[in-house]
Amino acid sequence: MPATLVVSLVAALLGCDARPTATAAGTKQMADTLAFLYRQALAQPERYAFLNRERVDTLQARLARQGGAADPPAMAGCQALRRI
Repeated sequence: MPATLVVSLVAALLGCDARPTATAAGTKQMADTLAFLYRQALAQPERYAFLNRERVDTLQARLARQGGAADPPAMAGCQALRRI
């Protein structure tokens, strides 16, 4: 039993080192990169398949500008994507 306690104590002491600041800097850099990519995707939703609501809104606005109905029957499938 005492050996298990000593091993646990040593493991806890070795595992509780302070994280290097490079990890925090890398995390911030990744967060900044992801935020940039998200802003870029929102600016051009038709290029990104996973922005369903934004794509539908863009397609409906484009149809309306071209003089078409804002909600033609062909958009029914797109409306279903909005709910995803």
